[in-house]
Amino acid sequence: MKTILFVLAGTILTSFVNRPVDKSDLEGYWMGYYMTDDSKEKVIIKLDTDNDRMEFYTGGIDDSKKVDGSYKIYDDSVVLNYQTPNGEKILMQGHYNPRRNFIDGVCRTNNHPSGSFYLEKQELEERMVKP
Repeated sequence: MKTILFVLAGTILTSFVNRPVDKSDLEGYWMGYYMTDDSKEKVIIKLDTDNDRMEFYTGGIDDSKKVDGSYKIYDDSVVLNYQTPNGEKILMQGHYNPRRNFIDGVCRTNNHPSGSFYLEKQELEERMVKP
């Protein structure tokens, strides 16, 4: 009886272990919202795992709305950094869920709390067309 309980306890304990972080799980497009007390703005982020770079778009995917930045992954959290054309430094700190299909967290503008964000992983395929 003790053996069965030990096997059952071991099985339960190992079922809660998360799989290790694989950067390729986070690579791709993330769509969501950035929110402050008085506004809500749609954002799209493309994460590139080859060089820890990101492309940040507000509103839609258009080169005039694109800002380049970087990101770092720490265990179950992600830190996104970019600088706006106005010179403001934005830091977005968030956590992703175990299935790695959404990220939510807080934003800081010039090292002051400025809002929160929510991003959801998009299953898109990028294709280029030659004229």
